[in-house]
Amino acid sequence: MRWMVGLGLGLGAGAAGATLGFPGGLAGVGLVSVILAVALIDLDHAVVHDSLALALVLQAVAWRWSLEGLTPDPLVRGLLVFLAAQAMRWLYRRVRGREGLGGGDPAVIAAAALAVSWDSLPLLLSGTGGLALGHIALRAAVSRVRGESGPVTCPLAPSLLATLSVLLSLELITRGHMLSFRVFFGA
Repeated sequence: MRWMVGLGLGLGAGAAGATLGFPGGLAGVGLVSVILAVALIDLDHAVVHDSLALALVLQAVAWRWSLEGLTPDPLVRGLLVFLAAQAMRWLYRRVRGREGLGGGDPAVIAAAALAVSWDSLPLLLSGTGGLALGHIALRAAVSRVRGESGPVTCPLAPSLLATLSVLLSLELITRGHMLSFRVFFGA
C-alpha cells in the first residue's frame, strides 16, 4: 500500500509542476511516481510487475516526447539498453548458474534509459550501478555482523529511482537542458 501513497503524492506534485509551467512537469513526476511504486514493490517483494514496467515505459516516452517532440531517439535508446541488459542477464545466469537480474529489471532499466538523453545515459547507468553496489556492500557487511551466510541480494529499482529522480529534477530545474556527462568529465 505504500506505493499507492507515493503514486498519489507524485501525481499531485506533477499537477503542481505542470501548473507552474515546468516543461514536461506532469509527465516527469508521473514517471517518478510509477518508478517509486516499482521500487517499493521491488523492496518488499523482490519482483517487478509487467503492468508497472509497461506503465513506466509509457510514462518515460511521454516525458521525453514532452521535451523533445516526437523523435525516435528515446525508443532507439530504450531498445538498445533493454537488449544490453537482457544480454547481461543471460550471460550472468550462464556463467554463475543463478539469476542476477530479475525478469523485470531489463524493462525498468530500459524505461529509465527512455527518459534520459544520450548524454546523461552514462550518468544514469553509473549512478544506478554505484548505488546498487553500495547497497550490496552494506547488506553484506550487516550479514557478516549477524553471522548470516549465503548470497546477498539487492533490488535494483530503488537505486534506479534515486538516480533517475536526481537527473529528472535537474532537467526540470534547468528547463529541459539535461545534465550531461560532459559537464563532469569535459568530454
